Amino acid sequence: MSAARQRRTLALAASNGATTKQLRRTVLSQAVVLGALAAVAGAVIGVLAVPAVTHWIIPVWTPWTGGPIDIPWTHVLGIMAVAMLSALVAALVPAQRLGRLDIVGVMKGQEVSPPPSRVVFLLGLAGAILGGIVLFYGIITHASEVFIVGGAVLLIGGALLLVPTLLGLAALGSQHLPVSLRLASRDAARQRSRSTPSVAAVVGAVAALTMMGVGLTSDTEQQRREYVPNALDGEAIVSLDVYGSDGAPRRVDDVVARTTETIKRTTPGLVVVPLAQVTGGHVFAGPGSDPKAVWPFVNYRPQGCTTTESISGDPDAPAVDGVPKCTQFGTHAWSGHGQIGVLPLAELDRRFHLTDNERTVLDKGGALAFTRAALPASITMVSGTLRVDSDTGEFTDITERAADTLPVATRTLDLAALPALPRDCGLFVTPDTATALGWATTTDAIGLYDPAGPISSADADRLNAAMTDSSYVEVERGFQRADQLIMGILVGIFAFLILVITLTSTALSMAEQQRDDATLAAVGATRGTRRAMAAGQAIVISLLGALIGVAVGLVPGIAITFPLTGNTQCDRLTNMCQEGYAHPIIKIPWLWLGLLVVAVPLTAALVSALAVRRAPTMTRRAT
Repeated sequence: MSAARQRRTLALAASNGATTKQLRRTVLSQAVVLGALAAVAGAVIGVLAVPAVTHWIIPVWTPWTGGPIDIPWTHVLGIMAVAMLSALVAALVPAQRLGRLDIVGVMKGQEVSPPPSRVVFLLGLAGAILGGIVLFYGIITHASEVFIVGGAVLLIGGALLLVPTLLGLAALGSQHLPVSLRLASRDAARQRSRSTPSVAAVVGAVAALTMMGVGLTSDTEQQRREYVPNALDGEAIVSLDVYGSDGAPRRVDDVVARTTETIKRTTPGLVVVPLAQVTGGHVFAGPGSDPKAVWPFVNYRPQGCTTTESISGDPDAPAVDGVPKCTQFGTHAWSGHGQIGVLPLAELDRRFHLTDNERTVLDKGGALAFTRAALPASITMVSGTLRVDSDTGEFTDITERAADTLPVATRTLDLAALPALPRDCGLFVTPDTATALGWATTTDAIGLYDPAGPISSADADRLNAAMTDSSYVEVERGFQRADQLIMGILVGIFAFLILVITLTSTALSMAEQQRDDATLAAVGATRGTRRAMAAGQAIVISLLGALIGVAVGLVPGIAITFPLTGNTQCDRLTNMCQEGYAHPIIKIPWLWLGLLVVAVPLTAALVSALAVRRAPTMTRRAT
């Protein structure tokens, strides 16, 4: 655009003997200077923005304290180098065209861009087609996100090379538009050296944002569908820090007592409910564990499974309704909600609204199970000890101590009404039952609720501020979207860039049309007419670029949802994920894209129209 703005200066230099090489060096030198200034300014602003974001902006939404500022100078300098190289590359095309500069036409103010290059058109078409093929191949072969992004780069890059031809097509199809838009479309097609960079920049920005927006919104929608609450709405869970600063486990009873005291001192109106569960080798055992250590286990042993299979699983046994057949419940359950919770009967009743039959089963030493797989009226729970291989982490020396038969009341898990199952527990017994059976229990979390209603944000903030070590309080508010804030920030940044691009191009266009404005004013055109012309220039540049960008960006955006949301299947009920192929979740942020396509062009048009204030200078035209 700088080269287009200085066409008359370059033509004047050429008419006075400047060679094409000198003209090209002038344009490239300007690109180097502009690129260097922009890169330095961007780096300085970015570095200075870090403390502002971490100390003032983020704490508005969440209590967060960042660490010391560590600037990766190597990365920053690399980004600056890429920025300067980008400016230089962007100047290569206009510098190359200076060899065909029409000196007489430019000096007379009648310079028109040459027809679009067929080579550029063919390269763009080939890049777009190749990018589409790569995206399609990535979808059918379940390729990774990196492969999809590579195809997106080819597609968007090819589309950018097609912009000059698309400007010509837009001008041909503008005959039914209002006069201001029709003239702006034809001017953009005639002055492609000025309008192509502007429209291409808008296309690239909108296409990139569309791709990111579709991927982010679709990924968020998958998280929403797979979300399972850990507590009742408005209640809280306090996750306890059961490890010391040296990594050694602390006495859980001491941690519970200390945390309970802190809660009662800070928020005396909240009710404290320790969330206990049956403990086993899964807590500390694993590769590197002491091979001489003995760990307890308690597992449900379904009919047809051995004790060893109820712990390590049976690879040949098919899953039952998405739940592993032999490892459904217990300390070594594979299901996401397979742990054994230990809660008082009153708490179970308050939380799950027990029926008379369920209350009777629990009161008689039975269990309450939440599962999709059918369970018999009585289940066998095996308990004992095991060791862990320090190299492989596999369980060895499995010794069965007891096999107890418990009556069980079963509730079928339903997607329409998922209960709040705390701490990944799906099988519940009372403390009296766990003690009678000799099951070891531990408390690694505390439940909190306010009898008067949901826990307030103020109480949650006070508790988090009062907590020591790594303990923290999390209030259940249902699924919370994080993408809206991110999309708002991204759209704001991209909208600002598009406005700058559009207004710069419009200002350059209006500066070149000063003589035409004077002619229009001489024959009676009012300021309103001139404002309509300026608004038309802004709308054509931003609207055409935004429409092409959305159309181009939707293709890779939809393609990237396949590896993001389709290559991993997560069972919402059991919280189990497995690699495989599922139908992707495609969610398009139409509202945000609509703001780019509608609000930004209208804003640019309004600003451009208001910028037309004074009447043009009246001069006698020679032609």
